[in-house]
Amino acid sequence: MAVTQSDLDRIDAALANSELSVSIDGRTVTYRSVPEMLQARRHLAAVLANTSPSGGRRVYQYRFTTSRGD
Repeated sequence: MAVTQSDLDRIDAALANSELSVSIDGRTVTYRSVPEMLQARRHLAAVLANTSPSGGRRVYQYRFTTSRGD
């Protein structure tokens, strides 16, 4: 199953409406609590970020060296 932005949107809508059930691809999932639903949302967001064309966030590290002329 590929994760899409609409899957995240469905979870967000359910959270906004204080619902614990979400239907995705014809399957309905009922979460036990809001924290459990938020954990699932974080997981789906991470999966989506790793499969996006940008590949998620990139971190670059630069090192600069300076010296004084004597």
